[in-house]
Amino acid sequence: MRRVTARLGSCAPPLVIALVTALTYAGSFDGAFVADDLPAVRGNELIRSLAPANLAAIFTSFDDANYVPLKVLSLAVDYRLWGPGPAGFHFTNLLLHVLSALLVHRILLRLELGALPALGVALLWAVHPLQVESVAWISERKNVLSGFFFFGAFVAYLAWSESGRAAHYVALLVLYALALLSKMNTVVLPAVCLAYEVTFRWRLRRRDWLASLPLFALGALVVWFNLDGNPVHGRRYHGGSAIVTGLTSAVMLMRYLRNTVLPTDLSWWYGRENLLRDSALDPVVLLSLLGLAAIAAATIWSIRTRRPAAFWLLWFGITLAPMLNLIPFPSLIQDRYMYLPLLGLLVLAANALQAAMRRGAPRWAIGSLAVAAILACAVLSFQRVEVFDTPESLRRDWEARRHR
Repeated sequence: MRRVTARLGSCAPPLVIALVTALTYAGSFDGAFVADDLPAVRGNELIRSLAPANLAAIFTSFDDANYVPLKVLSLAVDYRLWGPGPAGFHFTNLLLHVLSALLVHRILLRLELGALPALGVALLWAVHPLQVESVAWISERKNVLSGFFFFGAFVAYLAWSESGRAAHYVALLVLYALALLSKMNTVVLPAVCLAYEVTFRWRLRRRDWLASLPLFALGALVVWFNLDGNPVHGRRYHGGSAIVTGLTSAVMLMRYLRNTVLPTDLSWWYGRENLLRDSALDPVVLLSLLGLAAIAAATIWSIRTRRPAAFWLLWFGITLAPMLNLIPFPSLIQDRYMYLPLLGLLVLAANALQAAMRRGAPRWAIGSLAVAAILACAVLSFQRVEVFDTPESLRRDWEARRHR
């Protein structure tokens, strides 16, 4: 009887995560093809066939300005399974997101966050409004697909780090390659793995950095292929200046933090020119640079004092770095760029709540705050899914934001 109860108890958190996530995004099934979906899905001849010649074309073609053949292949599989309507594509997006949330939960348990905090963080990560764009917009399949492979690869790395078994390392290589072929920003995985060894396990064995070399080489190859054949990425800094781009990116990083805490002013497109900052003396830029310095100082302090928070600070910084225009690309900020980095911030918040309980804060108050945050985010996400229903709803959202 105890064994049965234990098994039921272990199954309950994944079932809760899957159910709450599915209910939050259930409205996406009614969504039509919007914006980039029109050329990338509805009008994309490459997804019409799984014949060998067409598969070769998928793996030798760019999707707009990105080399993401697995994203295109997944759309082709959807087309074969569900037909040309949008509902089947939406279902796969949601399924991938649910599976990623389950992998996030597994990672948190492996890193000994605690059963209830792990459940809370996985739920909040899954239903946070910053994730709506990746789930409800079919064209952003590359985020949920690459996220699934990225989290899976990190699970494989954790297993290899403990066991050293070749099978785990092969799984890591395969899943990392699949992530790279889904979206290029997953190139940072080996840096995340090394950060785990240094800041969570407080070691860096010879086998750790040797094992990272093939990963870095594979990532460099995919990045080179992306940039070499790319007419947009890596070509021109915003405002024609690396300094302007850097100052603006500092402000955008702070905007991401604000949107994480208060996700009520989100947009599917933020524009560019109205966001540019060209002076370090601009009060907004100055405050952002001070905030960036504070994050760096907190990370260094956490590393020096051997606190696990250092890993999650580095997780946030490392996974967001490719989206901060270190290599320039058209967008300065998009909600979908937080798909991976969001996890680091949410674990830090959970750590802060646990610290408050250790200092005497009532457990019921902390629990109520966590539940309220999850419910509030689920409601906001449920409402925001409607923005991606039709081209008209996208236009209304953009117009409303412009006039705020």
